[in-house]
Amino acid sequence: MLGPIDFAEMLIPIFMFPMIGYIVYITLTNARRLKMARMQAEMHGKLLDKFGTSQELVQYLESEVGRAFLEPPHIERVSPYRRILGSVQVGIILSVVGGVFLLMRNEPAVQGAVVVGGLLLALGLGFLISAAVSFRLSKAWGLLGPQQTDER
Repeated sequence: MLGPIDFAEMLIPIFMFPMIGYIVYITLTNARRLKMARMQAEMHGKLLDKFGTSQELVQYLESEVGRAFLEPPHIERVSPYRRILGSVQVGIILSVVGGVFLLMRNEPAVQGAVVVGGLLLALGLGFLISAAVSFRLSKAWGLLGPQQTDER
């Protein structure tokens, strides 16, 4: 039978790989958004160069297409349902994992299970409370309704 495991050594790989994955995800998402913004700025510049006089530009901007041209770029938004569901999922997972750690508190091979279990359980319950509050506020503010569709 193995002796007591240094709890920090056990947790490092568990948290290191998701952290690296999250950093890669954020980096790629920001790179894609930056590329889209540059392409849109380049397209706007080329379109503005095609107008010979300021009067032509004013007429264009007063048209329906011109007003759409002045609109800010479409920003990807996650529907309130998806965000609330994500908080519920994370809350349930963290609560269950925290509960398992708390059940393992009497295992001699796993030191510190109570501390980690308590933290994970608290985080999980925090996410669940956050999801409940988000749902109530979204409903009160009219963000949730039958016409709400998933934009992602």
